[in-house]
Amino acid sequence: MRAARTRATFEALCECLAACATREDRATTDFVDEYTGYDVACWAAKRGAGDSIRALCRGAASTSASASTSASAAMCAVVGASQALAPTQLSKASLGNGSRSPDDADVITETRARYEDALSAALSLRPGEIDAIDAVTGWTPLTFASRRAPTLGTTFMSILLEAGADVNAPDARGMTPLMHAAAGDSLDAARLLRSARRADVSPRDRDGFSAAMHAAYRNPSNVALLAILADS
Repeated sequence: MRAARTRATFEALCECLAACATREDRATTDFVDEYTGYDVACWAAKRGAGDSIRALCRGAASTSASASTSASAAMCAVVGASQALAPTQLSKASLGNGSRSPDDADVITETRARYEDALSAALSLRPGEIDAIDAVTGWTPLTFASRRAPTLGTTFMSILLEAGADVNAPDARGMTPLMHAAAGDSLDAARLLRSARRADVSPRDRDGFSAAMHAAYRNPSNVALLAILADS
């Protein structure tokens, strides 16, 4: 899957794998890359290939990750979006010979939409991965989306929240998604977490910091964010 350089080649390969898979023999689509820990669904999500994930659904791909898989398709979609929206990657995605800037609105909109679709498809294929935890950081997909909201926007968070993501899940350092939104100085992310699912402002991480304390440390002049995080 890593060797497929173009989107068209990758999607054609997924279609082929899905067509080969049967409910009696899922080895084709459940194969796990030993280097990354990704199976086919994870690779499709990482590349923002929502149609490929839906093809895997039709091909009877497993609705739960293999026991040897160290990643979730939902997390791969969010991480892949963050990487694809980095300025260097946006430059590669831009058309023409330097005539479009890395912050070209069309490129950003198309990239976000593609990965949002991939996230929705991943959650449809494997709803049980909604709160899958990264083995190293302890982050869930919502945690990552909250921390990267300045780059990703809040639609990824909305998709995860509507699917039932745990809004108060702590990571390995005891930080909740709201704390990460505060540490990232994202007013929109914090507002969404507080309004959509009433994220708790009272927890403290292992260093004794609350969400409000993270916000004050990051940007004490962001009065609107501090007001949202006030204990009430």
